Amino acid sequence: MGERPWSLVGAVEPQIDAILISQVCLFREYVSHALANDSTLKVVRVCETLDQGLGAVETLQPQMILLDAAFTAGPAATARLRHASPAAQVVAVALEETEETILDWAEAGMAGYVPSTASMSELPRLLRQIRWGEQSCSSRIAGSLLRRIGRMGHGREAGRQAPSVDLTPRERVILRHIRDGLTNKDIARQLDISLGTYSS
Repeated sequence: MGERPWSLVGAVEPQIDAILISQVCLFREYVSHALANDSTLKVVRVCETLDQGLGAVETLQPQMILLDAAFTAGPAATARLRHASPAAQVVAVALEETEETILDWAEAGMAGYVPSTASMSELPRLLRQIRWGEQSCSSRIAGSLLRRIGRMGHGREAGRQAPSVDLTPRERVILRHIRDGLTNKDIARQLDISLGTYSS
C-alpha cells in the first residue's frame, strides 16, 4: 500500500467527494446524516435512481460512489457506474458478508464494501479505509478468499491448467503474494485483514 499523500506531519487529509445512491429514502437520509459532520467525507449528491447516479457521476466526477447494497441488481449497477467513471470507487454499503455475495460485487468492479453488521458510527472510518486501499472483513471471508486463490496457485505449481477467471484487483494482490512465497498469515498481515482460525 502506497504512502498516503497527507501522511506527512501537519498535512491535512483531503476531502473525499461522494455521491450516494439508494432507492430507500430512509437509507439516504440516515447515511447522509452519519456523514454530515465528517470533515473528510462529503456527500455531494444524493440519488434515488441509477440514471440519476450516472448523471451525477458524469457531471461531478466524485472520488467515491456509495451504493446501497439492497439496490436492484446491485452488481450490474456497479458495472455501469464503473464504466461511466473508471476512476471512482464504488462502495457497497450494508452488504451481506457472504463469499458468494462479495465475489459477485467484486467481479462487477466494487472497490470495497461496508458490511451490514457495521454501525453508522463506524461508517466514516470504514469509508476512509477503503479510499486508501484497505478493507476490513471477517476472518471467515478472508479464509475463503485465501483458499480460493491458494487452490489456483497450487494448480499452477502442479502444472495443471488454472481455471479461466477474471480476478479482482484484490485477488491479484493475494495471488502475487502467494507466488512470492508468503504464508497465509503473512498475506493477512500485508492486507490488514484478520485470518482468525483459518488453516490451509
